[in-house]
Amino acid sequence: MESFKPPRHMWRSWKTHLLTIGLATGIIAVAYGTFRVGILTKRFLSENTFGQHQEMEDFLAHKAEMEQRRRAAQVTPQQK
Repeated sequence: MESFKPPRHMWRSWKTHLLTIGLATGIIAVAYGTFRVGILTKRFLSENTFGQHQEMEDFLAHKAEMEQRRRAAQVTPQQK
């Protein structure tokens, strides 16, 4: 009994289908990756920056307070 050997034109048809499926899968993967990066970027850019702002204000207030203490601790010529 001979084994079944498909005609050449049949292989070309399957080859085209496999190539098309591969390209479509690649395009879908790239589109999904772009979508996920877009969501990640949107979340990053829309994060609430209030915490960072408050932290900077606290730091500047502390810095000003330390500067006032340093100036108050200095001996001025009038105090001698």
